Amino acid sequence: MDVLSFDTTHRNWYWASQTSKAIGQCHRYLDTFHRAAEHGIQPDHPEIIAYHPRAVVVIGRSNTWDQSKVKALHGLNSRMHGITVMTYDQLLARCSVLLGQVHNEQVSEAQEYSEDLSA
Repeated sequence: MDVLSFDTTHRNWYWASQTSKAIGQCHRYLDTFHRAAEHGIQPDHPEIIAYHPRAVVVIGRSNTWDQSKVKALHGLNSRMHGITVMTYDQLLARCSVLLGQVHNEQVSEAQEYSEDLSA
């Protein structure tokens, strides 16, 4: 699905139709959630508190985007509150970085453990 569209008349990017619909759906969910949270999320669990709920819309692909389109997505996201739009490629990149960090931490811990055993 298209994430962004370009208005040649005004020379600006805007949310594509399907993205706009998903954002509207998130607004409705967050509004419903906020109303429910005013009275406690679960009456039998008062310890469950939602301070700043967020929604993430994962839609479309960006592997062929140029830098101006990536920058446009960042700009549109920065003007929204509580909702973030990202593409599947961006989600994959974030997951890859996170897995790399976890792997590096595990290797580091294993090396430390090995050094402790040999000491």
